[in-house]
Amino acid sequence: MLYIILLCSLYTPLHCMQSLIEKEPRYCFKNLTILSYDGWENNAIVMAKNATLVHSNTTKTNTITNDVEKPKKYPEIKNLFFRKPQNNAYDLVSIYNPYMLNKKNIIVHLKAIHNYLAPSGRFSFFIRTRTNTISAQEQAFATVYSQISQVTHHTTTTLQSNYFTDDELKKIIWSNGYNILFYQDKIYETVIDNEDCYKETLKAILLDNIRHRNVSETTIQQLTEQLIEIVMQRNRRNYLGQLIESWSFTKITLCKTDKLRPPLFVNNSLLSTEYT
Repeated sequence: MLYIILLCSLYTPLHCMQSLIEKEPRYCFKNLTILSYDGWENNAIVMAKNATLVHSNTTKTNTITNDVEKPKKYPEIKNLFFRKPQNNAYDLVSIYNPYMLNKKNIIVHLKAIHNYLAPSGRFSFFIRTRTNTISAQEQAFATVYSQISQVTHHTTTTLQSNYFTDDELKKIIWSNGYNILFYQDKIYETVIDNEDCYKETLKAILLDNIRHRNVSETTIQQLTEQLIEIVMQRNRRNYLGQLIESWSFTKITLCKTDKLRPPLFVNNSLLSTEYT
């Protein structure tokens, strides 16, 4: 059972996602028609401050059945619409959820986004690769959950095995109609303003992910304390003594190309049906 991977990827908090766009220069959205592909509402609002037009993707929800939501969700933001993406329409397609693209779905998304981009459009996204450093939070959750798996006799796997190597990822990108404009491992840090709330969040996420397991209350309490202790010890603090979360992601920017490289299989089987 590959539950450690699920647990740790679910941990990535909302403030981490938001901090990614906060570190983007605002000029990169200026005068562009943008698709916020992962549907993060707050990110779409940030982009709309400088963009000409922003569409926030609704294809992954069942709450909006019309092409454009009515009444308008944010009437004061005239250039922001929550709607299904349009073909050949966008100067920029963005993904700020670094866990959205993975081994199971990346080719489906790459093909869809290729259709949405204007001929000169760019696709900018964040993703986890094996090059990225595993965060202190992920290490803590993996350590604690491995102990739970030993008690409950479930098998586990390493975090890194769920991610692409850089070579694997680049081959898939090149084989699906893109050139790489930017590819870099980047570190993003977030200051924790309220440590008590932060500890409660860690505890709540752990409890939510093990609620179906046969684990005693005493064991849960011990593991929760261990989790919090590991996170507090491994994250550094700033000069004010505030805890700092550090996350490593790969930022990639692509453009469309008609010169496709030959399809390549990874490990003889990875996504082979998609390639064919």
